[in-house]
Amino acid sequence: MTRKLLILLFATVLPFSLFAIRPGDAAPELEVLKWIKGDQIAMTFAAKNKNIVVIEFWATWAPLCKETMPMLTDLQKKYSDKGVVVISISTEDEKTVSGFINDRKYIGHRIAIDDTKKTYKKYMEADPGIPAVFVIGKGGEMLWKGHPMELDAVLEKVVNGKFDIKVQKKISLLHDDLKRAMEKDNQGLVSQIADDVLELDPSDDIALRCKLYYFERRNLPGEALAFLNKLQKKIPGHFPFYSVELGILDKTDASADEKMKVYEKALLVFKDDPDNLTSLSWMISDNMSFGTGSVKFSLVAALRAKEILPVDASGRRKGLCLNALARAYYNAGCIEQAIKVQQEAVGSFSGYDEEEGSKTLLKYYQEALDIWKKLIPDGSNSGKK
Repeated sequence: MTRKLLILLFATVLPFSLFAIRPGDAAPELEVLKWIKGDQIAMTFAAKNKNIVVIEFWATWAPLCKETMPMLTDLQKKYSDKGVVVISISTEDEKTVSGFINDRKYIGHRIAIDDTKKTYKKYMEADPGIPAVFVIGKGGEMLWKGHPMELDAVLEKVVNGKFDIKVQKKISLLHDDLKRAMEKDNQGLVSQIADDVLELDPSDDIALRCKLYYFERRNLPGEALAFLNKLQKKIPGHFPFYSVELGILDKTDASADEKMKVYEKALLVFKDDPDNLTSLSWMISDNMSFGTGSVKFSLVAALRAKEILPVDASGRRKGLCLNALARAYYNAGCIEQAIKVQQEAVGSFSGYDEEEGSKTLLKYYQEALDIWKKLIPDGSNSGKK
């Protein structure tokens, strides 16, 4: 999970609207779709469908949709043996969508277009915001709606029979109440309803954003941090809690020592999770105010992520890990090692949207090494590991 995605999801309270359909409703049929990639699936969702269907509405022009596209392909691979089918639907024309897909050979889930917007209107009429995801159960009912970044945790529950539709129905109604309270700027009610939602699901991002907004409006960073710590105890493995905590500390000019405690806590929680260690390393080395990050913790996290990354990991997943490790090496003064790792990252990102940015970082490190060698011509310290 990248820091950019977390910022987009948690930094501000974005307007959220009522969806046309709710959890528990029968999923509307798919209409007039042209399949750009992958085989067509049944257009209606029968009571005994063999698949769990994920429908994402997206657009080629939306940066966040580009960010989440590889995540959806990864989830298709991860849950394919559990009967999960992922479909991304765009309302753009065939030429635009085909061009986007053809430039991204890594995409491995179904892509369809709905240029008449018949399907789009059924699902998205009350909320045009994208990307938006809908999960449809084997019984043909709509189980969940939300953001692609939350999808993995939801699918984990669904495929293992731990998803509670009754709870989701309650949360859906409370989200409506939250919207109305936000529109009236009734902050006390916003806080109360957000608490009710988080009691049902401590990881609910809408309620979390509203609660954090409540604290920010009242300039209560201490209370916000205490609240996050309570949530961390309930579900310690939810990475956004730590990202948000560090964001609050950074925004309030907290000391390096205060941030260090969060680094230590997160390293312990995610010591066996290569992807979140990658995100943690990048966050520490690249997103904290200068001088308040930790060269040591950033490198420790990145090295551990590389150590436990599955041997068959490739593409974007491997590239993100190597990107973070190269940055950590660079921050530690190990410039030649940073260049070596970044070169490997560039190869892993081949065909992905991050490829050009990865090449830019490589040039940056190479320029730094050239300058270093000119400043110290005798080679007494060439930035080696």
